[in-house]
Amino acid sequence: MYSPNDLCYNDNSCDCFFITDVCNNHVTCEYDARFSGLTGYNSLTDPEIRDLTKIIHPDDLEKYRSAKESLSSDNPFESTDLRLIKKDGTLIYVTCNLIYNVTDDNYERIVCAFSVLGDSDYFRQQEEMLRDMHSIVFKFRRTDKFPYYYNDSFLKLIAYSREEIAELNLSYTDFMNSLDVDHFLHAIRSSDKSDTFSSCTVRVTDRKKNIKWVSCSFKKMTSSRGDEYFMGIGEDISDHKKTELDLMKNRMLLNNITDNLSCAVLSLTRNETRAALVRANKGFFSLFGYTEEDTEKFSQNISELIIHPDDHSEFINGIMRSGNKRTGICRAVTAEGKNIWVSYDSFTTIENNIPCYMCTFHDVTSLKETENELETTRKVLTLAAARNSDVYCTIDFEKRTMVFPEFFSRKYDLPEVIENMPDGLFRDGLVQ
Repeated sequence: MYSPNDLCYNDNSCDCFFITDVCNNHVTCEYDARFSGLTGYNSLTDPEIRDLTKIIHPDDLEKYRSAKESLSSDNPFESTDLRLIKKDGTLIYVTCNLIYNVTDDNYERIVCAFSVLGDSDYFRQQEEMLRDMHSIVFKFRRTDKFPYYYNDSFLKLIAYSREEIAELNLSYTDFMNSLDVDHFLHAIRSSDKSDTFSSCTVRVTDRKKNIKWVSCSFKKMTSSRGDEYFMGIGEDISDHKKTELDLMKNRMLLNNITDNLSCAVLSLTRNETRAALVRANKGFFSLFGYTEEDTEKFSQNISELIIHPDDHSEFINGIMRSGNKRTGICRAVTAEGKNIWVSYDSFTTIENNIPCYMCTFHDVTSLKETENELETTRKVLTLAAARNSDVYCTIDFEKRTMVFPEFFSRKYDLPEVIENMPDGLFRDGLVQ
């Protein structure tokens, strides 16, 4: 199939080669002096050099075996990045090009042509940095069904060990929610087309059947030998997503409650001079006489429309007042132009990611009319009593005050209200 020249034994396209017998698994048939020099093993004194699996880093063995087992006459070439353990214990990073070869006498063998990526601390530090990152890091090629590289945070996410992953031959669909696979693939395609970061949020089911939310970002990268792959970085946002879902449920519950209240509820965005409508419930339309179709017409100046002009400024200041005293009573105007009295209170909330004020209104027109009638009656009685007595005052026994009519205070040059009256006056019966 391939001649020795095709296999690059002695040219510069590879740094060394290692030939294994297909039938004898990983046992060495032949290797060049450069391989011995690269790894530091001696062919006469070090038996490890005759078994490639003794030299490959344990975490990379499955990648090597998988690439080797996929070779055939129909698929004569595979490539993977490996770490080789040198005799002195240090690591060397290589790209291993595996080539299925049949000699002229029909002898099947596999040639491993190695290209050295580096043996400096730089590669080791890169590997350790990615492995120890709190973020989930993984690498994959377009044809991969599962990442060919992943760090410890990735393993923690899916609750599998490296050995279990190798044995089970997992794919993305084994742990990713089927509804999210399309989002995942779309993000990869977007990154592939634009050479920029793309992102998506997916649900992952770990080995213990726990569902986790993961926010992923992808970027197309190029290896040192020009091969393209995707780097994925993810964050487990399950706690954040749970809080978000709980908040959404509570908001739906709140909306359901407020929509069925007998009072009117408005969400108002803060503005210095007026409030805009974000959401209104059925009680609002019933109280003020507007229809839902009218909402768009007055959404930007709702407060100016429903609050009496003389009370508008006080209303705006009232709902935005700091502390818990965001209550008040003001005059309002209905769609028919009728003036009514309403009590209101407000609290801060979030609507559609907009900070705003939720206000409740109650129609207190009847109460206000009764209050006005009582005040009128009190004035009449006060005037009648004053005309039939030279000395008339209203005494508040709790506050220890005496309140004189205006004409009496003016006549006798007395204050209308005398405060802090001596307790003895009340106790001794001098004032009754």
